[in-house]
Amino acid sequence: MNWLPLIMSGVSSVLQVYMLLLIIRIVLTWVSMDHGHPVIGLLGSVTDPYLNWFRRFRFLILGNIDFTPLAALLVLNFFSSLARMIGVYGQVTLGIVLTILVRLVWDTFSVFFLLLGVLALVRFLAVQFRWGGAAIWAYLDAVLQPPAMALGRMVRPKSFLPYTTTLLLLTIVNLAGWALGEFLLIPLVSRAFLSLPV
Repeated sequence: MNWLPLIMSGVSSVLQVYMLLLIIRIVLTWVSMDHGHPVIGLLGSVTDPYLNWFRRFRFLILGNIDFTPLAALLVLNFFSSLARMIGVYGQVTLGIVLTILVRLVWDTFSVFFLLLGVLALVRFLAVQFRWGGAAIWAYLDAVLQPPAMALGRMVRPKSFLPYTTTLLLLTIVNLAGWALGEFLLIPLVSRAFLSLPV
């Protein structure tokens, strides 16, 4: 009996559970609560050594933005995916490693495509249906106006497009880009890499 698939599946599952604990720990740092609670202390003792290892890399901290949790999750996700793929294919190949790396890079960027597309759609609908909440829309406009206006200038360089039109364009471009990458390009690239000779 070949134990490799079973062992690698177990390793991947353990890493997935650890990633879930990391996500919980990261989210808990964003909210104000009793951080002296024993459960939070236990969670911190399990996750903080791993997170702190990434904090040594100063280039991951840009001003007030700390990218160390993202880097920690990406590395863990890479090894979890690698273990899962070894379990499926029974070996490590260059194609498997390249497939995982492409998928991780895409997953990182696809979140931004999807998020920007959904936010632009929500803002477009809010303008169309005159939803209240001026404070939230002002914040959202601060995020959406630069890419929406840049896209509007690309479509019509010599004239002005209304903000609602640029929001709709931003929605279409981002959601179409996400769908194209997710359902066509990444599967094609993955199949090409997996077909590489060992």
